[in-house]
Amino acid sequence: MSLLSRLGLLGFLLSAFAVQTWLIYTDPVGQDSPPLTSEASRGREIWHQENCGVCHQIFGYGGFLGPDLTNLARRKEWSQALFRDLDLVLRTGSARMPVFDLSEEDTRCLAVFFEELDQLGVGQLSISEAAPAHEVYRAALEELRGGTPPSAQATEGLAKMEQLGCITCHLPNGRSSLRAKDLTTMRADLAEEHLRRVLKDGVPGTGMPRFNLENGEIEAVLRALEWLGEGGALVRGAFEKAEANPDGSLWDLPWFEFF
Repeated sequence: MSLLSRLGLLGFLLSAFAVQTWLIYTDPVGQDSPPLTSEASRGREIWHQENCGVCHQIFGYGGFLGPDLTNLARRKEWSQALFRDLDLVLRTGSARMPVFDLSEEDTRCLAVFFEELDQLGVGQLSISEAAPAHEVYRAALEELRGGTPPSAQATEGLAKMEQLGCITCHLPNGRSSLRAKDLTTMRADLAEEHLRRVLKDGVPGTGMPRFNLENGEIEAVLRALEWLGEGGALVRGAFEKAEANPDGSLWDLPWFEFF
C-alpha cells in the first residue's frame, strides 16, 4: 500500500471516529430524559458490580457472549413477568451463564433498571414484528379453550403455570432453553409420580427450580398438562405456523435462549 493510500485510510478512520464521537455527545436522549430513579440506580450498580457487561451489551457496548439487554423490558408484557424471568435465570443460570446470589430486592432493582433503560432508545433494530413465543402460546390456548374448555381444576393449573412462567422454558417448537421438554407432550412422556416430584422439588443442576408446590396445586397442574396433551396438536401447529411466517425473527425467542 502506498504512502498516499495509507494516509487516506488513516484520514478516513479519524473522520469516522470524530463523527461517532460527535453523534454520541450530541445525542439528546441523555439531556431530555429524566435521571434514573434510586431503584434503577441501584440496579445499574448491580450491573457493574456483577460485571454483566463482560457478556452482555447496553446499546451495543459490552461483551458478545450474551444478547444486548437494552430493550429487555419491552419484550415483557408487565414488570412482574420481567422480574419473574430475571429471578429465574439469575437463580438457576444456564449452560454458560453462572448463578448469581442476588436478594429479591436487588433483582427487583435490576428489573427497574431495565425498565427505565428501555425508555432511552433502541439497542438493536428488530427485523420484524413477529409475535413473541408467549403470545403465540396464549393465542393457541384461547383457541383450544373455544373447542374443548378445560375443567375448573385444569383452569387453576393453567393459571399456576402462567404464574410460574412454564412456557418460558418449555416451548413446543423444539427451541426450548436447557433442552426443556415440550409442555404439550410432557404428561404423555413422563410418569405422573416423576412429575409430582419435579413440581415439588425441581431438578437440581438442570435449571428446573424448586417450586415446592402444595399437593392441590400439583394436582391442578397435572390436569392442565393432560388438557394440553389432548389439544397439543393445535398448540404445536400454532408454533409451526409462526415459524413459517416469512416475517419470522429471532426476536420471537425468549431473551435467555441466546445463552
